[in-house]
Amino acid sequence: YFSFNQKNYIKFLGDLNVIDIKDENATRWINGLGNRPILFSLSSGKYWLSKRTDNAVANMGFDSIAKFGDVTVFKNKYVLPFGFTYDKIIGEDEFKKLSPTQKDFCLLRACVVSNDDTNSVGAFPKFIYKDTLAALDYNNYNLFSTDLKKHTFSVSKFSQNYITGNINTLESKILFFSMPFDKGWQATINGNPAKIMMTNCGLTGILTQKGENKIELKFVPRYKKIGGYVSIVAFIIFCCLLGFQFYKSKSASLNTNN
Repeated sequence: YFSFNQKNYIKFLGDLNVIDIKDENATRWINGLGNRPILFSLSSGKYWLSKRTDNAVANMGFDSIAKFGDVTVFKNKYVLPFGFTYDKIIGEDEFKKLSPTQKDFCLLRACVVSNDDTNSVGAFPKFIYKDTLAALDYNNYNLFSTDLKKHTFSVSKFSQNYITGNINTLESKILFFSMPFDKGWQATINGNPAKIMMTNCGLTGILTQKGENKIELKFVPRYKKIGGYVSIVAFIIFCCLLGFQFYKSKSASLNTNN
């Protein structure tokens, strides 16, 4: 984790037209997904706290469940879990040509794959661009989000640097996690190393196998080992310099006494 926003999270927001990545302030002071309820659902946004007195939040697919003072707590009816699966794909270059509304619609139907991973997922059917032209109403919203939840990741352990869980699929699928892609993450499936892909324009995906998949994710900061080695070598050099300085001072003292 970084003090500033992770670069692939910025890429996700930029490619989805949430922010203008050319605007320095926009990349540092993130407004989030408040104006894009579908993206909020895809990112596992479950609750919404608001002081609004109109029906704006409810009209985005939220139910009022509690109130504290002038703050109302809303629950997302269409939230997707952390770790759900896709069985269709669309290339990143093609995806970027869509309008913001079409992009939101598309992510309910297909996973965006980078050019580097096209060969790895070549067997998956491609999402048809014309399908994004269909009307998106609450019935379709519920239908598509329910379909994405057919095979989901069951979390066993979850921490900032370590995640384990299971998922059982009837066929090979792309398991999507709503967290930024980072080369520091390493994955295994049933004990075997698995490749982590950049999906949905900056977030994380793993190609699962047919059947039971026990998945383990570990995060190790990049250059941690190299940094450790450099620190050890620097410490040894520092100790040698201290020893040399002590020896030099002691020799000078003996020469003075003689």
